[in-house]
Amino acid sequence: MVSTRSSTRLAPKPVLPLDVCGIIIDILASNNLDPGLISVKKCSLVSQSFLPLCRKHIFATIKIDDPLGTLEPSYSDSDEGPHHVLEEFMQLIKHTLAIGNYIRHLALCFEEDDELDDFPRTMQCLTRLESLAISQFNESLEWGTLKWPVRNALLRLMHLPTLTALTLRFIDGFLVTDLVHGINLRHLKLESTTFFEDSADEPPTVMILPAKLVQLQELAVQSSTGGMEQVANARRYDGLPVIDSTQLATVSVMCNCVDDMDALHTFLKQSKQLIKIDLTGETSFTLPFFNHIISVRSNLTFVGLGDMITPHIRALKIVDLFTSVNNNRIDPLGGLPGELAKMAGENVLERLSVTVDFRGRNDKS
Repeated sequence: MVSTRSSTRLAPKPVLPLDVCGIIIDILASNNLDPGLISVKKCSLVSQSFLPLCRKHIFATIKIDDPLGTLEPSYSDSDEGPHHVLEEFMQLIKHTLAIGNYIRHLALCFEEDDELDDFPRTMQCLTRLESLAISQFNESLEWGTLKWPVRNALLRLMHLPTLTALTLRFIDGFLVTDLVHGINLRHLKLESTTFFEDSADEPPTVMILPAKLVQLQELAVQSSTGGMEQVANARRYDGLPVIDSTQLATVSVMCNCVDDMDALHTFLKQSKQLIKIDLTGETSFTLPFFNHIISVRSNLTFVGLGDMITPHIRALKIVDLFTSVNNNRIDPLGGLPGELAKMAGENVLERLSVTVDFRGRNDKS
């Protein structure tokens, strides 16, 4: 609830120099023993001059209720329905527009019957976002059916020059090309997100292309079959890739099919700073190493793993492999010896271990 009046009369000026007060408030905000920023909130009542110094901490992170538990919901197991917190948030910004300038990290969780008439106008007040998460309560958000003013407001946030991290959860029909103008994105996470495939029915998109490509440092695609393929193969209207992988350091991908593995292999060829790879499927093996970690959980064979790793082999120190097998007729190593042979010679590995877990049995080899 937003209060329009305060019973506390704020002093016009603090006694100490304002820059000293700012340092003190910053120190209070960094206190891990006060995660609710109670001290900072009390300081905000001392003086009008303290308000901007305190608001930059109080409103730095805004998390709209997420019943999936990823964004610290205020309701979970109760029978009470959604709280329409997004609507309350819009009322807060509408009442005090200046608050929008202090928000750095925003997690939006839509509800199906939210009143979003004021949403585009409210989002205009957010000018300095650094991270954004988008999801919907109880079911997937249909990206293609969003009203254009609402979707355009989300695109504006995604394309802010200050935004470096974007998370999309439970989105259906997302257009990878909508990322084209997010040229300062460095961290992209896609969870349970499906992708729009029929370009003939694409909604209107700005045709003017930026000179720079999206150069990610971290990419996570935990989506359905074909997710990695869609991301890797997405192209701008001029034929250039939507995402430039040359600066990619960390990759976490769910590969459910050979096409995803092939797409990832091709996608990583351009990477010059690869530090961590995490491939996920049904069964698993892992490769942790100094400054590099490769974790693979997949029922796919190891064929192609050597070619994928070899360009980065000079930095790998330790390789630990783990795979589980539930069928005695399947090669438990999945072609791994041949892939390891490709890594021999120039590598700087200090440790290599292989663990095979036969499901349904207690023995390991």
